[in-house]
Amino acid sequence: MKSSSYPVLIIAFILLLGYTERINALDHDPLQKEISLHFGAFSPIVPEHYPTFCLSSTRIEFSYFIYNGWGLRSGFRFTNPFPGCRSIYSVPLQVCYRTNSFTFDPNEMETENLGETIFYSFMSLMPINFEFNGGVNLGYADTHPVNRDPVKHQTTQESYYGVYQNIYGSLNAGTRMNFQIWHFNLFFDYQLNYLPSHNFSFYSDYGKAKGYSPTWLNELSGGLQLRF
Repeated sequence: MKSSSYPVLIIAFILLLGYTERINALDHDPLQKEISLHFGAFSPIVPEHYPTFCLSSTRIEFSYFIYNGWGLRSGFRFTNPFPGCRSIYSVPLQVCYRTNSFTFDPNEMETENLGETIFYSFMSLMPINFEFNGGVNLGYADTHPVNRDPVKHQTTQESYYGVYQNIYGSLNAGTRMNFQIWHFNLFFDYQLNYLPSHNFSFYSDYGKAKGYSPTWLNELSGGLQLRF
């Protein structure tokens, strides 16, 4: 090894040592505030004979953890355009609980190859914590008429889901997995939403499906979070 490589290794070791000490300090004095940016999508839980859809969304949220892992969260969410709707704008209000951070403690005797050894060694340096949350999501759907053929008065799609209810409201509960890197978290989030406002309706050439509107939705997202 060239002598010029030693300073680089020494600096890397010092940075890693400082990072580890910082993480250990966070276990005793956790950072209380978070700003997160989510990119995800949600889709309904529908009967087998109905088609489904996937609507992408973006969320910006602020969290404040008050005491012993418990906190409050709010923010702003908007969706991509959808038939009959330019976007759905909403404000989530949640109570959340965050666990203490922990790391993997791999057993080198159980790893089958070098790749697994490197992966688990890397994961052992990255603290992980879980979060459980629940609350409401209240907002407004910016609806508009669906484009139709001027002669046949039919839509370009034989069947589709449309949005014609302006008031949007949902109850939700979910969990989040955070990978901690200094003041940042890379996270994956799952939410189960109940939609009593019945915003989504299924339409076909026969018109609106009477008595049916999906009310349960899965939502998956991922993103980056800043803790301070």
